[in-house]
Amino acid sequence: MTGKMNAADNTNTNTDNENTATKTASNSTDYFISENKESYVTINGSAMKVGSPEFLKHLQSQYFVQKHSAMSKSQLNKAVATIDMQVQLLGETHTVWHRVGRVDDTIYIDLCNDQHEVVKITADEVEIVTDYPVKFARPANMKAIGRPNLEAGPEDLKRLEEYISFKTDGNDDAENPDVSEYFITLVAWLLGSLNTDGGYPLMFVTGEQGSSKSTASEIIKDLL
Repeated sequence: MTGKMNAADNTNTNTDNENTATKTASNSTDYFISENKESYVTINGSAMKVGSPEFLKHLQSQYFVQKHSAMSKSQLNKAVATIDMQVQLLGETHTVWHRVGRVDDTIYIDLCNDQHEVVKITADEVEIVTDYPVKFARPANMKAIGRPNLEAGPEDLKRLEEYISFKTDGNDDAENPDVSEYFITLVAWLLGSLNTDGGYPLMFVTGEQGSSKSTASEIIKDLL
């Protein structure tokens, strides 16, 4: 009799654990499907692909908080299958962005910080927001970037000349003879990197030996 009771108890425990795992998988209500028909869930402001290492780690940690034990492989597989089916049946389709996203004429830059802040750029203003319509994925190797100075103006772009040497010869602009055409080219290229529709021109840094080409390349890379 004792053996039968233990078996029943184990069955009930396993069922309870499976229900907990499934409930843990279904806690988020922000489900969506990518344009590639992959299932995603937004967790802590980040779009996680269902089944990804980050998503599995999240499920396991949430389960541990509730049950004070680790999920079994079968429980984890069932939880993933449950939420994947839920997303595929109920989720809407959205584009998944990395670092830079766009909706109509508004550009969003993910700062990837703990506050889940995003820089919103329109033709009229630049602001930092925490409520935004785009879905950002944040891989484990994506680093946070600093908050921009919202008081900065176009003239502050000239500070690039403090770190990068630009040739000034060959400038035919009579109104701005001190502005290097190479400076203008670099600024235009940097702005072009925000073009979410693709079509990115290559940047070649040229100069004589000892002209800080490597340094300039590192600075440009850091800006991106």
